[in-house]
Amino acid sequence: MKLFKSAKFNGNLLIAIVMVILTTYGVQAQLIEIRSVPVATGNQFSVFPSQNQSMAGVSIAIDDPWQSPFMNPAKGTEMDKTRLFFLPNRYSISDLNESGHSLPLALHMPFVNWYGSLLLSTQELNAPNNASINQPWNSYYTPAKTQSRKNSYAQISLGRKLHNNPNTSLGISVFYADLQALSGVDYLYNSPDAIQQNGQVWDFRIGTDHRFADQKSVELLVLYNRFKMKHTITQYDWRYEDRITTHDAIYPYSYRVEKDQTNTTGLHVKYQQPLKENSPWMVGGVLTVNRKSHPKIPNYELMNIPRDPGDSWAYNFGIGLAKEIKEASLALDLIYEPIWSFTWADALNDIERSDGSILPAGGVTVDNHFRFSNYVMRIGVSEKKPPLGIDFGFELRQNQYDLTQENYIELSKRHLQESWTELTFTWGISLLSDHFQVLYSGRAVFGTGLPGTTNGGAWRFGAEAAAMSSSNFIIAPDGNLNVRESAVLFHRLTLSVPLGG
Repeated sequence: MKLFKSAKFNGNLLIAIVMVILTTYGVQAQLIEIRSVPVATGNQFSVFPSQNQSMAGVSIAIDDPWQSPFMNPAKGTEMDKTRLFFLPNRYSISDLNESGHSLPLALHMPFVNWYGSLLLSTQELNAPNNASINQPWNSYYTPAKTQSRKNSYAQISLGRKLHNNPNTSLGISVFYADLQALSGVDYLYNSPDAIQQNGQVWDFRIGTDHRFADQKSVELLVLYNRFKMKHTITQYDWRYEDRITTHDAIYPYSYRVEKDQTNTTGLHVKYQQPLKENSPWMVGGVLTVNRKSHPKIPNYELMNIPRDPGDSWAYNFGIGLAKEIKEASLALDLIYEPIWSFTWADALNDIERSDGSILPAGGVTVDNHFRFSNYVMRIGVSEKKPPLGIDFGFELRQNQYDLTQENYIELSKRHLQESWTELTFTWGISLLSDHFQVLYSGRAVFGTGLPGTTNGGAWRFGAEAAAMSSSNFIIAPDGNLNVRESAVLFHRLTLSVPLGG
């Protein structure tokens, strides 16, 4: 799949693109992701219970009583019994040799007007085999990459119904993730011999939920999310002729540290009501606003990313339609995501411009203005006739953006337009009982993969640069950018056990 059809890359062009800002948690809409290339990533943040995940995650006009209390702590009233969840899951990315598995355990406890929830999860990610991806011709050298890395997740929430208005509830939650790996990062650097990752995610939420007597409802959520990672990249310094003559040579190596940080402040509003009085059809709407600041963006070699900060505004407008009759459910979500992102880069040293003038150290070398227009459609169906249930879902995501880049060294301006489509298929089968529920759910994502370049018909992983300029930019690759497509597969088994009466 040719990703950049409208641009011809050569050594005279500089391009600065923010590649991936990964601060999303699976299917929730309160945090909006920003991506400029379809890098394949797993579902490592899918650690929360969900009834609708096998229905493509539809959520606007239909509720998800298992997931809602963990997304908005004010919605703990949707589960009226103490319930224990065990959620083992596994994902894999075809052709890239990356996989991971998690063992989440969640508990939700209502008590009179109070309720609370707790989630704990361990996770192991298996790194991709860069020896086979980046250097298929290398039969002697083995990268010093850690093949297994651990992540941990925890969330606690507390809420209550208002004493003078039991139809209104308030809640607060805190989420923390200790990360040694983030899925997809390994593909964004050019043939690294080792990448050590470590970082944290903090997420704070305050929410409210109000239920009207005529089945209308409205919820409001305010959040603050802080994502911070550090990447230590090790690169061995060796020559091809040395590898042939000296198999056991100890090659010198160098390393550098890249930092990635995004702070998000968000507001999320959701409204539901019957289509008309006594109708089985429900309609809903959502509005989400994210203000993202990026104090530090990694210098990903794949697409020559500036090392300097940026800001983004991301919006999510959605409408939904759902019908529930007895044991059958049908739901549709339509979402539009306009996003504006601005990044820039500064010079470390004095640089001579193309007209002979000098750009002083600290001056802006390039401005990048992104304008995204993303569209999402989700449809899900469910049929539950005890003791069995079956679910299916489909999601279509159209990603597109315009980039306007102004280069203050070359004194030039350029425009770039890009788009790609991602398709997701979901399915599930459940065993229903008064004493427990067992749900198997699966998900397959197509349209993402491993970005790289082609030059003269030959595949190269990453963007091999001819030189590095003194302005902290890598010269753009001289071949067209392509994507080696892969399928992302996700499987989860959910055991839900009600405790007490």
